[in-house]
Amino acid sequence: MAIKVTMPKLSDTMDEGVISKWLKKEGDRIEAGQVIAEAESDKATMELEAFDAGILRKILIPDGGKVAVGGVIAIIGEEDEDLSEFLEEKPEREKPAEKKKPSESPQKEEKASEPIHAAPVIDRTPNNELLTSDTVRIKASPLARKLAQDEKIDLRKINGTGTGGRIIRRDILQFLEKRPEAKPGITPQPEAHEITLNSMRETIAKRMVLSKTTVPHFYATMEIDMGPATEFRKLLNTSQSDIRISYNDLLIKSVALALKKHPAVNASFSDNKIMRHNRIDIGVAVALEDGLITPVVRNADSKSIGHIARDIREMADRAKERKLTPQEYTNATFTISNLGMYGVEDFVAIINPPEAAILAVGGIKTIPVVKEGEIQIGNRMNVTLSCDHRAIDGAQAALFLRELKKWMENPYSLVL
Repeated sequence: MAIKVTMPKLSDTMDEGVISKWLKKEGDRIEAGQVIAEAESDKATMELEAFDAGILRKILIPDGGKVAVGGVIAIIGEEDEDLSEFLEEKPEREKPAEKKKPSESPQKEEKASEPIHAAPVIDRTPNNELLTSDTVRIKASPLARKLAQDEKIDLRKINGTGTGGRIIRRDILQFLEKRPEAKPGITPQPEAHEITLNSMRETIAKRMVLSKTTVPHFYATMEIDMGPATEFRKLLNTSQSDIRISYNDLLIKSVALALKKHPAVNASFSDNKIMRHNRIDIGVAVALEDGLITPVVRNADSKSIGHIARDIREMADRAKERKLTPQEYTNATFTISNLGMYGVEDFVAIINPPEAAILAVGGIKTIPVVKEGEIQIGNRMNVTLSCDHRAIDGAQAALFLRELKKWMENPYSLVL
């Protein structure tokens, strides 16, 4: 019996997928569990497996084609099996009938519903004239008309100097010389070009609009002395370890311990309920060429700094190749977004629902600071916590940031 192959839901935010590439062609024998295609969700590229054995009889969605989750992409069956019932197009759902206006009679409605077939229009304009949309005849030479068409010039804007007011080539060239954005023979470049959204950008657009329009954000910023963390990181990276420790690794560990102390921030808001999570799974925003993705460090509070560093490096590399599995980038309880490496000093981030908070991290800057009544050179970093006010209050946010500051300014405690 023929089987429909459908587009699976590859992520929690996925509404439709794109067939990146078919690995099998029509007529190939397929075994159960065999990979037949690669599909792109809004966050990753995944392999699609066949759940049944048979012959790939029909590919319905070609390479690059989009299909909604649950939509049929192919049919697997036996040789010479009748597929007519699978290939029949379903009639479009009829639109609900519009209400009749009181002034309209049944005869008028019936007449209006009849299709109107437009008769072909024959251009009877003389060769040296142009009939414009407002039915004004404009005399122009064939060469002038061709140049005007190439340069996208409205002939109604030009005064002809030829016989009887006829527009000639010289009139077009003079018009072009007076136009600041173009020169004769050069077509001006468009002011913008259109970029079609891919699945990732579509999802980002939908979720960020949803977040900013439905989640009541508030923001709290704190400055952290990064001098101790700088020295501690240098010490760790002088060891014989094969992994380099970044400031982000120290930050992830510090955030995890701060969340453990203040679980009110390690929360989600959904369906008018606050969920305070017992697990501490931290998503880390990774920039991609066409968007971003957040690999998740699971149980970050119980992992060493080195373990966190290895997890992040490995997942970030695969994220850039769009090879993460849904289990590796979904269901975070808290997210960190760091733009410090780009020279950004501070910013605010948009919460990723249903999470109740996200931390925006700026770069480390060297500034004069006052210590014990004396001006010294210090390293400082700003962090800003965006909170969902339905789940987190200002005092809870402040206590969390104070705890985070304590860990980052006493980093040797992170290894205890």
